[in-house]
Amino acid sequence: MKDTLLLIRNIANQTKAPDEVMYWLEDVQESFDQALKAIDEGQAK
Repeated sequence: MKDTLLLIRNIANQTKAPDEVMYWLEDVQESFDQALKAIDEGQAK
């Protein structure tokens, strides 16, 4: 999923996506990073 998020972000940047799209992509990235951290720390399964 990490690679997919990077691909989507790159496409959005190249196509001059609206600010709202970039905002939500950042939100998804932050949530994904938090989930990976929780898994690494044994807080999530």
